[in-house]
Amino acid sequence: MTDVRTYGGLWVALGTLATFATMAVVSLLPMPTQLSLLAEGGLFETLSALGYGVCIALMFLLWPTSEIRRRWYFPVVFALFAGRELDLDKIPLPKGC
Repeated sequence: MTDVRTYGGLWVALGTLATFATMAVVSLLPMPTQLSLLAEGGLFETLSALGYGVCIALMFLLWPTSEIRRRWYFPVVFALFAGRELDLDKIPLPKGC
């Protein structure tokens, strides 16, 4: 079985390419469709929050416990990013952070 780390750079390159391809496709859509996709609570905001959750889950699944203890700040920061995407910063404050 091939080690996942062998293809790490390839996955980063493919992820970057997919991100820019998505941006190009969205820019070609009609303006009302763009506005609905990019609106607060829209598809992309929800998917990005879900993506942060997937990253956190993968950290806990793929990293040994010692590595999670040593690099605890990665899941914490990703959880904060996900909360920001879900507008959790606007719950205690009217305008958010």
